[in-house]
Amino acid sequence: MVDWETPYDYVLDGVVYVCQGGSVGFGTSGFMDTDEVALWEWNCMTGQTRGQAPLDAYQEGDMLTYWWYRDGELVGTTSSEWWEEPMNITFGGGGAHTVSVSVGDTNPETGAYVGWHWSCKPAGSACECADPPVELSKAQDGNVTAEQQVVAVALDHFEASPAYALSGANQFAAKLGEAGGYVTVTAVLNPPVSLPAGWVSWEYMNPNPVGEPVPGDPMSWRLPSDVAGTYTVSCSILGCGGGSVTVYVCEIESLTVQSGGCLVAAGLAAAEMVPGDQDGVIVKAHLNPQLPDTVPVGLIEWSGGTPTGEPDTRRVKKTHWGKFLVQARCGASGKEMNVWIIYLNLEHLEGPPLINSDDDNCNAQEDRAQLSGAVVGENDLRKWELCLRPKGIAGLLSVQLDTQPEDVQLWREREKVVALPRTWDVAEVDPPDVFYLEGLHLTDPPGPHVLRATFTLGACLNLQRADGYQVLPRMGDSESWFQLYRLENGEYVPVDSPVGDDVYVGLHVKAAPGERLVQDQSSATACVKEESDLHTDPENRVDLSYFLWDAASWQKKVSACGQDPVWDDEAYESPLTDNSEGAEPQEYRCLIPWHTATQPLGHNEIHSVSLHAVNGDDQRTQLQFEEWPYHQPPTPYESGPAATGAATENVTLRNVSVSNGTIDYFKWDPDGPANLAQPVISFDIDDAHPQNYKWILWFRKTAGEGTWEGEYWAVSGTQTGTDRVVVNLADEQLAGHLDPEVHEWGTYTFDLCVAKYEGETPPEVYWQADHYILKAPYCLWVPVTVPEPDGRSGHDVWFREPEDGPSELRCRYYLNDQSYVDADEVGLVAIDPDLQERAVVSGPTQQGVMHEGTDDDNDQQPDGIKVYGLTDDDLGGEWRVVFIAQDGDGATDRRTHDNPRMLAANAVTSPTVFEVWFDHGGDSFGIPGSNDVQVDWPAIKYVFELVVGATYREHHEVLKRPIITTLIGGAELTDPQKKTAVRFHVTTVFQNDERMSMEWPAFTFIARNRHAGTKDVPDQVRFSWQSFKDQTSKPDDDPNTLKRGVTNAIIHELAHAAGSAHHPHDDAVGDCVMDDHVRAQLYTLLPSTYRIFGAAEWLEHAWPVHVRKMRGHLKIKSR
Repeated sequence: MVDWETPYDYVLDGVVYVCQGGSVGFGTSGFMDTDEVALWEWNCMTGQTRGQAPLDAYQEGDMLTYWWYRDGELVGTTSSEWWEEPMNITFGGGGAHTVSVSVGDTNPETGAYVGWHWSCKPAGSACECADPPVELSKAQDGNVTAEQQVVAVALDHFEASPAYALSGANQFAAKLGEAGGYVTVTAVLNPPVSLPAGWVSWEYMNPNPVGEPVPGDPMSWRLPSDVAGTYTVSCSILGCGGGSVTVYVCEIESLTVQSGGCLVAAGLAAAEMVPGDQDGVIVKAHLNPQLPDTVPVGLIEWSGGTPTGEPDTRRVKKTHWGKFLVQARCGASGKEMNVWIIYLNLEHLEGPPLINSDDDNCNAQEDRAQLSGAVVGENDLRKWELCLRPKGIAGLLSVQLDTQPEDVQLWREREKVVALPRTWDVAEVDPPDVFYLEGLHLTDPPGPHVLRATFTLGACLNLQRADGYQVLPRMGDSESWFQLYRLENGEYVPVDSPVGDDVYVGLHVKAAPGERLVQDQSSATACVKEESDLHTDPENRVDLSYFLWDAASWQKKVSACGQDPVWDDEAYESPLTDNSEGAEPQEYRCLIPWHTATQPLGHNEIHSVSLHAVNGDDQRTQLQFEEWPYHQPPTPYESGPAATGAATENVTLRNVSVSNGTIDYFKWDPDGPANLAQPVISFDIDDAHPQNYKWILWFRKTAGEGTWEGEYWAVSGTQTGTDRVVVNLADEQLAGHLDPEVHEWGTYTFDLCVAKYEGETPPEVYWQADHYILKAPYCLWVPVTVPEPDGRSGHDVWFREPEDGPSELRCRYYLNDQSYVDADEVGLVAIDPDLQERAVVSGPTQQGVMHEGTDDDNDQQPDGIKVYGLTDDDLGGEWRVVFIAQDGDGATDRRTHDNPRMLAANAVTSPTVFEVWFDHGGDSFGIPGSNDVQVDWPAIKYVFELVVGATYREHHEVLKRPIITTLIGGAELTDPQKKTAVRFHVTTVFQNDERMSMEWPAFTFIARNRHAGTKDVPDQVRFSWQSFKDQTSKPDDDPNTLKRGVTNAIIHELAHAAGSAHHPHDDAVGDCVMDDHVRAQLYTLLPSTYRIFGAAEWLEHAWPVHVRKMRGHLKIKSR
């Protein structure tokens, strides 16, 4: 243990303490033990050495070297024979250090021997050689070592508790404590060791001593914390000096508004609510004493608000309204502040205020003039929001108009119960959240004015909200439009498409509140136009003129409160009337009749109704309105009338059907089946507005003139409503019905007319009322005679007889059209003797040309148009072709805009079923001929026509066997309807044949069957013989007697062929041996006049009755 001899020598527990940066001199004594070296500290002030020990390993006279180390690093060497000089070592770094020395004759760095022998050794404590010197061996003895622990210390920093370190060196802030509270300041060394008392000293820096040492802790000092202030003390270590420390004991002196709001009074701040605001109201805490640096985190304790990142401020967000309390504490001290985030809103919720000029409570007083008492049913006040939040704050709230305060009135309720003031002291009166604004007068000058809400809170806060307002006319859209009406029972009733009869085109003009028609408009011209492409302007339109200034021609829509509106004929107002302050739109109408049955053309077609001109200017096709204030922007605007329209549907016919024909013809046969004996024509009446109707059905034979020039007939009737009309033309209850005594069997063309009338009595003539004719106008027909120079029949029908095929029904015709327009279509209808349609073919449509077909047989003559080819099943008798057609024009003149049907025409003919040859002389099938005999060939021809034609047409059973019993190809033809070409060879023969005992020429009738297309087959011939003995006279006798005889012979052979053999002298008919059935039918066929008068007389009697049934039936040839 070293015994320190001076005050600055600090050794504790063998450890030397030294101030950082100080130095210490070290040395060794010559008295050393074997194992240690005495460390010497040389005191340069006293010249003394301390710390010695023996070094027995070395003898006197040895030369010793000392190698000095600090923390293992060589810092220097010393050498001596006997006595060591002190070694000064400096300790610049704080902390524990180790000083070591290596003593001997060997360099520890290199291992080399560096010692030598001395002649003396130390004796006692003096630095001198003892006497006598001791001789030592010079051999290398090696080194010994020793070390010493040294601590270099310095004042590193101060600590204070409880306190917060400031950024300044050795500065602390502490919260104001309770009475008797303190802050302890501690000196912290480097290294962190605690020194004994006396080694550390404290000194007060304040004017007055404060604080006290901490018992038992010389490293600490105690300062008071119950009094706010600044306290500074210093500390010295090991006499080497130290440092000072300052402690700020703080209290909250005040709270202020740093930003984002204003200070209303101590402890009260206010700010406006700002949605989306991020900054907020910043409340700042002020300390006593004021710190020289940033307030440390934790020194101030906050409640309410949100942190700002600065320890001495607090943020109150402004994104939501409310009352917010912010508190700040620093130890035993604290302050608080109320922060009001105030929301003010003024906003209209229900549109602009309008003049309250209506009468919602129906008391015959404008609502705006009613200043007291609730207005029941009031619906014109506009709701506004007046929102001040939070409730329960101080200040003044006012609602004011920038200009014209008399324009509006504020009410608490919509129905005008309590009028509101314009200013509220919100600390005493809670203002309404909403109010209702009533418009009393139009805002003038026009343009938006300002309704402003202002909230003031002392000199701190002035919030304003403004919303534009303008007391406007009661808004609406002015417009004009067309509406179609019908007059029914004295009332104008709106109608939609389709329309008919008399319709009224109403021009409606509606001036909205606050608007009017532009005043320079005096007239409007509407155009009703047929929209088909068949007509052009101006024939397809009719103009209707409306005079906008003529109050007498306009009706006004008026209504008593709560009642349906009516049209006032006596309002005597025109649509030019101003409606700027009106409560309701003013609607006017003017009605002008439109006679749809005649205007513009009376056709059933889409018609448009549009405005054609304003003031006669066809470039202006819309009415113009202007808004109040007039003569200022916006400019006048157009608002209708939009074009409208309707389909007209005046009386027409549709779904015309004929029970046994087509729309072109019907068929009649009084003796035929029911469908031919009772032709029925049915039709529907189309009309948008059904009433009473008279219908007329005209008809004539298709063989008549092209239109109605010839004979025709008519039936008629009446009908209520549009139920289907069914006309049975043979109904005997119908005046003018089909009558066998008047009307022949055959085909008839017809037309229909329907006339509309009111009341119970139909018009005397159809054209006195609206009417429609199915097929008029009659512009197209097939003429009776082709115009000159042709002059031929306008139509003809015949059978062409090809040599190698069936008979063909052919025709030619001529079309006459007074408009010189070709037909749309032509049909050629083949009708057989039973009035059955057998074919319909299309024919050429060119008008003004005879259509005759082509030259099929190369005879340089047209062969007609083939309509039908006869078959084996077809009847002989009267065939006809009915010519039907649809005109190529006429649609422009027809209500239905379709081309009319032509009145049908026809021509008739009969097929050649039998061919008759009369041979005069010559052989026939081996029978020798003789001289000719003069006979009445026309009489024979007529008999054939009558007998064969009539029988074949209606009584074919009589001649069934004589006509078709001949076999052809081995098959017996039994169908009497077969078209069979039969040749009747009539041959006169004179011979003196005793076997036949004939004195007069015999007449031979030969019936030979030749099927069409086959050659003659002589062996398939049936012969019938008749003697002239009793029926004829000599050639020089009366010719009529001979005619009768020949005719009688021919008929006899016909009758004979129907039965079996008979006596040659039998009566040709009466005594003919035949079946009773055949005889009965033949007697029916041949009246008694034949037997009495002979063929010629009978022919003259019978011809008029039967001619129509046999005309053209036979082709008679003579050779």
